[in-house]
Amino acid sequence: MNNFPGKTLILCFFILISFTSNEGLRCWECENVKSQEECLEKGRMVECKENQDTCQIELRHGGWGDYPLIEKACKQISACASNHIQDSGRASIYAKDTQCNKKSPSSVCRCCCSTDGCNHEILFCEQLGGLPCPPVYAPTNGYMECTGGMAPYSICSFSCRRGYSLVGESTSTCDVWSKRDNPAPTCEPIVCREVNAIRFGSVSCTDSNNLESQCSFSCNQGYRLHGASRVICYEDMDSDKWGLWSRPIPQCKPLQCKTQSIFHGSMRCTDRNLVGSDCSFRCNTGRGFTLYPPGATENSCQVNEQWTRPAPCCTLPCPPFAKMDFIVVLDSSSSVGADNWLKMKKFVKSFLDDFTVREDSAHFGIIRYNKVVDTDTQIFLDDFPNSIDRVLEAFDKIPYDGSGTRTGNALLYTANTMIPRGNRPDARDVVLLITDGASQDDVDKPGKAVRDTGALVFVLPVKPPVGRLNMTEVELIAGDKNNVIRDALEGGFDALDEEFSRKMSTLLCGKPCE
Repeated sequence: MNNFPGKTLILCFFILISFTSNEGLRCWECENVKSQEECLEKGRMVECKENQDTCQIELRHGGWGDYPLIEKACKQISACASNHIQDSGRASIYAKDTQCNKKSPSSVCRCCCSTDGCNHEILFCEQLGGLPCPPVYAPTNGYMECTGGMAPYSICSFSCRRGYSLVGESTSTCDVWSKRDNPAPTCEPIVCREVNAIRFGSVSCTDSNNLESQCSFSCNQGYRLHGASRVICYEDMDSDKWGLWSRPIPQCKPLQCKTQSIFHGSMRCTDRNLVGSDCSFRCNTGRGFTLYPPGATENSCQVNEQWTRPAPCCTLPCPPFAKMDFIVVLDSSSSVGADNWLKMKKFVKSFLDDFTVREDSAHFGIIRYNKVVDTDTQIFLDDFPNSIDRVLEAFDKIPYDGSGTRTGNALLYTANTMIPRGNRPDARDVVLLITDGASQDDVDKPGKAVRDTGALVFVLPVKPPVGRLNMTEVELIAGDKNNVIRDALEGGFDALDEEFSRKMSTLLCGKPCE
């Protein structure tokens, strides 16, 4: 019981009394304990004497501290009546057989009952003098439900409307001293964590960070949004005050072009590969490297994330330098004739002589065919890896003879034997077929077999002195119309001159940066 200025708080907790005689009455007994729990723990059930026909509960509060002294025992009914007469103050409008003395500075409340064990569990009853706790109310945007009103040991439970979270404890209990263990909580709106801004961008929300607010994001110029462009604040039902955005908050990342690199040279950029960066290129001229394409000394990263031009490469001049494994396949069928065979060989020697033969440059392989492949005079890629003179010397010894035109057979031999022998994995593979007639066997699958090795296949069809060319099979062999060299379709073998030879050299150089 608590003392307040000017008055004493008195709690009386008991049950109604019946003065009916009850022979052999049993009552719970405990003496001067500090709580109901202690009474139940230390007390015991006793059989009353013949003249003790009631069970009494007595609750005293004095100057010994913030706890009562509880006594339970058997009692004579006359003693109960005497107590009531001596202190006639009533604690209840309902219980006329109980009395409470509320005089300061101490107080006492008593009640009697007359059935077996009737004072065992009982210690509270609003009608027996216990004062109610201060009232609590349902929080704004919430609900409250109480058991026992506002009386001692009553419990009020609280909850919130959807969209609000409980701040504080969910229950408030009134104790025996009319004190509450917790105040009423509040119901606060559930919100998502604030999104004030995103780096390198901006955000616009329909209702700040409140539930159902929609936030839209945009990025500054030169940046792209990575993630959702719009998010919504939802209630995530986990009972805390924080909602959840429907998607992770996006980021603004800088626009950028593909990374560039250059070998055998150097590159300097004002802002790496980001939009607006300007890059310049230089080659190691001391080792003979030059830019290709010529004059491509700089480029810039545009807003569309494309460079103004592809990065150049540093390459040795071509000709004479070209890192390639080059195989020439020559038609020596009877339709060619001895004179044209010499023209064809002179043409081939002319553009082969434009290239340097060494490990970091070109290697050459050469075969001739008619109905069979001439394996006696063939030149493999690794036969003469460091001397163009020895390649040309061996080439001079390749004779002309034979009949028949089995181009498919020659292409299969090229794919299965010529290319694997001495092939360098870091060199570009090029095959040039020179023919003046239609093949007498299938060329579709053999042509594909050559291309499947990764080799680039060129076909130089020459108008024959007699007979005809089959351009359909020529295109099947090349696999691409752009790889058919058409300069000798009208002029025949007479078109294989010095000017055409220089053009062939340029064609074989290709695009060094690819």
